[in-house]
Amino acid sequence: MKRVVFYFLVLLFAVWLGVVMHRNPGYVLIAYHNTSIETSLWFAVVVLIFLFLFFHTLLRFSAGVCAVTSYIRQWIINRRKRRAHTQTVLGLYDFVEGNWVSSEKKLARSAKHSDMPLVNYLAAAFTAQRQHAFKRSDSYLRLAQKTAKDRPVAVGLAQARAQIDNQHWEEAGVILQQLYKIQPKNVFVLQLLVQVYSELKDWRSLEQLLPVLCKRRVFSFNEIDQLERKIYSELLLIGSKNHSIANTWDSMSGHLQKKPELVAIYADYLLVNNKADDAEAVLKIALRKILDDRLLELYARLQSSQPIKQLMRAEDWLKDNPENASLLLCLGRICRQQKLWGKTRHYLERSARLMPALAVYVELAKIMEEQNDLRGALDFYTKGMRLAKIGLYQN
Repeated sequence: MKRVVFYFLVLLFAVWLGVVMHRNPGYVLIAYHNTSIETSLWFAVVVLIFLFLFFHTLLRFSAGVCAVTSYIRQWIINRRKRRAHTQTVLGLYDFVEGNWVSSEKKLARSAKHSDMPLVNYLAAAFTAQRQHAFKRSDSYLRLAQKTAKDRPVAVGLAQARAQIDNQHWEEAGVILQQLYKIQPKNVFVLQLLVQVYSELKDWRSLEQLLPVLCKRRVFSFNEIDQLERKIYSELLLIGSKNHSIANTWDSMSGHLQKKPELVAIYADYLLVNNKADDAEAVLKIALRKILDDRLLELYARLQSSQPIKQLMRAEDWLKDNPENASLLLCLGRICRQQKLWGKTRHYLERSARLMPALAVYVELAKIMEEQNDLRGALDFYTKGMRLAKIGLYQN
């Protein structure tokens, strides 16, 4: 019933509108230059409505066509990405297995459409590097740099590793120094810097880096200790050549000034330059901690201004270390300097019984020579030579 009433009202409205249009048709004139169009108002309204519907339909059709085109384009892009993802995964499998040629091809071809182009280019650069294709490696690294401008450390590390593999230490150092400024806490950057500085023998730069290495725990305690010893050994040797060793020694921390190998370098320099008292002061402090063989040898070489105290000090050490062959050899040499022949022979023979060594027999032979006992000297020289031959055969 409602539908009938609705249709009736629509029909009634149409009849009314038709009567109005017939009685008042209106008038529309459109003139442009010498052309004019005349029509009734209602016809013009109908034409406008028709044009509106026509253009509206045309726009909707165009939007549909664009949507289809966009869908096809997106489908092609997604297909390329899927293929690139598959190729990237296969390339990384080859990378892990060491198939450098296959890995490089897959990673390089799929990089453009990969979700992770930086990974593709960096891995491809590494594989090219392994094939000694350095130009291709540099090309991949440049592409990686363009692709990931927001990841300078990742690209920089790859570039530094490439320079290290080529043994271009200075170029690698420049790159790593820039990366260190960007990320001073990066452990890998610090490790590579240590490697590069060591190759360049840039001991001062390594010295400046030591506090950071300790703070960041870049290496184990033993590795840091070895590195520290190496750095200061080299710095002391350099200082001994240009006579600035005292400045280097004074700048070292207390625990370093007790390291036997470092003390030995400094004390040897002092002895060579006729500073026996200074050498003795350094040696006696170090020998209180550890009776190192090298330090005992240097201590025995001293031309002390107080030789009696020198001997008494060494004999005090012997009370706590009666079976130390190196200390007994040291005491024998000190006694020989002071021409205490009985003590000299006593100490040297005890040392020879504990640990037969060429140096001990040479010292005993020298005593025999000084006492004009040539037969005894020859006998000790012979024992020393036999011992030296046995050592050579064992090596």
